[in-house]
Amino acid sequence: MFKLDVAVTPKFRLLVLNSYGFLPVKDGGHERCFNLYCQLSKKIDVTIVSLNLENKYSNIENRADMDNFMYIDIPLESSQISLAHKIGNQLKSGSWDLAKMLAYEEKSNTTRYIHKLIQSHDLVVLAHPWMYPYVHGAQTPILYDAHNNEFEAFKNYYGSDSIDAEIAKFAEDKVLNKADYLTACSENDLLSLVSRTERTVLKKVIQNGSKERQKIANNNSQSRDLVFIGSGHYPNVQAAEVICEMALKLKQYNFYLIGTVGLALNRKVPKNVFIKGYISDNQLDGILNSSLALLNPMMMGSGTHLKIPRALSMGLPIISTEIGARGVNQPKKNGFLICEEFSEFEKALLFLTNDENWQKKSNEAKKLFDEFNWLHISHDFENFITNNCLNPLFEKKFTEQFEHSYQKGNKRIGVLRYIWQLLPIRFRRRFWDKIYPKYLRYKNRNLDIDNHFSNFKTTFS
Repeated sequence: MFKLDVAVTPKFRLLVLNSYGFLPVKDGGHERCFNLYCQLSKKIDVTIVSLNLENKYSNIENRADMDNFMYIDIPLESSQISLAHKIGNQLKSGSWDLAKMLAYEEKSNTTRYIHKLIQSHDLVVLAHPWMYPYVHGAQTPILYDAHNNEFEAFKNYYGSDSIDAEIAKFAEDKVLNKADYLTACSENDLLSLVSRTERTVLKKVIQNGSKERQKIANNNSQSRDLVFIGSGHYPNVQAAEVICEMALKLKQYNFYLIGTVGLALNRKVPKNVFIKGYISDNQLDGILNSSLALLNPMMMGSGTHLKIPRALSMGLPIISTEIGARGVNQPKKNGFLICEEFSEFEKALLFLTNDENWQKKSNEAKKLFDEFNWLHISHDFENFITNNCLNPLFEKKFTEQFEHSYQKGNKRIGVLRYIWQLLPIRFRRRFWDKIYPKYLRYKNRNLDIDNHFSNFKTTFS
């Protein structure tokens, strides 16, 4: 049992609803949440709420580096967790964000608690459209901070006729026609999303960024190490497949796959491809500091890539496709080498092995980073909110109680997760690829996902 007492404060109160937890920071979505919203807590009261399927509650209040900040990660109820697992395992994407949304229950303790939070704040930010059910009837102004064009992404990955794309379109359309304000990571995404809303909204591009890092001290033109960073998101996996094909032909180079993208590959990788998985910031900086270039051969996707500002901050040249460089003005003049064909990637690598060429591209990258510094970006976001979204403050105070009784389950899940991490990667891949799907087909044989989604749409029509 916990009791949250939000006292009256003269500051503007901002509530961020996110469908997943973001601490510790492990991928691009986590990094945007941490650096964008948490920077605001220096001048605005910020509360971030996320949902989990692990029967656990956690509360981080006023970290040393963030004043006026509260992060609350709360569980769905047991019945919702069971339903979310059944839904997620039947979706083509396996998206837990979609599953948690479809497992929404109006009368659950989780819903009542979030509704109380919404009523006590001056502005609600939806970091993704999956939290729409919680703001469906809300009177508090809504800002939709679009990390991606979700419908376009799901349509490209899983097909326009997939139930996943249909769910993504429904959720995103509902949010776009509910929101009073709209921000997106790139100009293309912003224009695409605005074209789908029937409302006149105040809008702005709030791009992704990176914190400032120590610049590469040496000329790395003689290095033969190349880096790709990504999560297990489908476009990243597709790019990693392209890199594996490159590695077969460019055996003089070492290719490092950083993040969970390597674990999501369903193939044998060449000997000069090294899967590093999730590593610490210091370890990543060490690898980037000794590399020839960052590779970003993305073939599809939306939003912008947080791996790009990270490389720019250190002065590391980037070899990318046009799609991988979206959100960057004149990339060819700003530390990028743009390639679409394999032969062009090979030529770009040879170009960077010249000392002068590498140094020129490195200097361009360092100059461009000023546009991608999280300090500057969060300042723009703060100005957008305070200049456009600030309504007259009115005093509110509430006390809400929320029960959870999963202490024993928490410990058990923690021990199992620890044992799982000790198992060889090869075994874990085999489990997810062969054993687990058979179990899911048996477990979820009675769930009709189409009928469930139809009932869900009717609820929010």
